[in-house]
Amino acid sequence: MKRWKEETRTIIAGLDIGSTKIAVVIGEWHPEEGLVVLGVGMSPPNGWKQGLVIDLDQAVESVRKAVEEAQLTAGVEVKDLVVSIVGDHIRGINSRGVVAVSGPNREITQNDVNRVLEAASAVYLPRDREIIEVIQQEYIVDSQAGIRNPIGISGVRLEAEVHLVTGSTSVIDGVVKASEKAGFEVSRILLGPLASGAAVLDAHEYELGVVLVDIGGMSTDVAVFFDGVVRHSGVIRLGSQHVTNDIAVGLKTSLDQAEDIKKTYGSAHPTALPEEPSFLVSNIGGQTTTEVSCETLRRIVQPRMEEIFSLVLEEIRRADYTKKVGAGVVLTGGGALLRGIVPLAEEMLEMSARLGIPKGFSGLTELASSPVFSSAVGLLLLELRTGGYSSAPKSRLGMQKKKDWWEWFQHFFRNYF
Repeated sequence: MKRWKEETRTIIAGLDIGSTKIAVVIGEWHPEEGLVVLGVGMSPPNGWKQGLVIDLDQAVESVRKAVEEAQLTAGVEVKDLVVSIVGDHIRGINSRGVVAVSGPNREITQNDVNRVLEAASAVYLPRDREIIEVIQQEYIVDSQAGIRNPIGISGVRLEAEVHLVTGSTSVIDGVVKASEKAGFEVSRILLGPLASGAAVLDAHEYELGVVLVDIGGMSTDVAVFFDGVVRHSGVIRLGSQHVTNDIAVGLKTSLDQAEDIKKTYGSAHPTALPEEPSFLVSNIGGQTTTEVSCETLRRIVQPRMEEIFSLVLEEIRRADYTKKVGAGVVLTGGGALLRGIVPLAEEMLEMSARLGIPKGFSGLTELASSPVFSSAVGLLLLELRTGGYSSAPKSRLGMQKKKDWWEWFQHFFRNYF
């Protein structure tokens, strides 16, 4: 990993390419203070569609604008970017690898661990897909399961259970090319919801079991953690922009006004209506204005959010961790700012829920302490504090490092919580 040092300062920038915004957070690492956020920036995702570059020149400019805005706030320039990747092209699968222990006296070495991770990563992928991350879950030595760090243990047979995150090669190519043409080097690519988790989840939630729901504009990312590791990840092809579309159609107004109405008056639950009983809506042409009750708006918003949470529940059931999620659900991302979303999630998923706010940093806390910046802040936390926790031995980009998840987990929460 490359970190840019201005004299003796360690500066790093996280780039979150979402479906409705490009967000950048620049931070500085202090050994005593931890992460200090220096600057934030946002720009419209012009040239992008759900993480895919559809107009390279516009995509380059949107990245450049967001970084420049963050640099202006921070008062520093950056050369490298840690990038989060999301979208419905992302797939997560669990895999297992097995090797014979080759070390002296059958004592497991780092070389054995590397080999078994290679074996676990050797899965068939279409030519248009590649592995983004290999996240280690646990090791098995001679049928003894639940081992988190096998190095130094004696045995004959070593197995590794991992969670593979794969993505579209063309999407990854586009992210790298747009960033490089904007003048920045991509030093690492990480999965968006895992970065968000680092910013909003607590140590006990990782251990007890928690579902992270990151609600973006065009998609919703779901990650299930248990016993300190990610057990399942998935993407739902619905997000907060679909709520906006429903409002525009239902109230016969423009998308821009529908977005403003959603943010100001929208609610996903009858117990969370705004104080104002009604509001005015202009039609698409602007010739007429109609008064609409907030209850009418809720009846448009709530069904779409119920649909999203029903699909979240399917993901949890698919992971087979419904009864193991002791810490409930944490909602984050810009879509989680919708009024009434927490009580609706609790009703639909039948477990406790809370709003996930980025934490674990100082500096521009008022600007960066929003679910909108969860992924970008999490990128910095992962990269600056630990250098990441995933492993992808055959990464085309050379961005991933062999680092045991449990080592990361212990280090992260022992030192920073």
